Amino acid sequence: MGLFSKLFGSSSDIEKQLEELYIPIFQKTMGMSLDQAKKHFQDMFQLAKEESLKGNTKNLPQNYGDLLLEAESIDEKTKEMLVKKRIEDVRDEDIKWWWNMHDYERWMMIKVDENSRMVLC
Repeated sequence: MGLFSKLFGSSSDIEKQLEELYIPIFQKTMGMSLDQAKKHFQDMFQLAKEESLKGNTKNLPQNYGDLLLEAESIDEKTKEMLVKKRIEDVRDEDIKWWWNMHDYERWMMIKVDENSRMVLC
């Protein structure tokens, strides 16, 4: 078992968890059949994985939010980044919630949001 799998479980584990979450959402909110929702999920998950690789965020630890908050007091770049976020009313809880997620989960949320915005236009 590789380090990634030890830390996060396998990518198929997170894929399965996200599939169980998103397929019913696609069916209910978009009126998709089960087959359509499965296909849509696979397309969106593939985009999420590509973004994860492209953004070089795939290997961030799942407690990255906690690490960011810990590093804030000793790392100037981290402090500057978090100050900018706090100006936008981002709280410590928000940082933990977002950055402690699996990277694929973050990218799925972004891709689903982008897709929803495109559909509205």
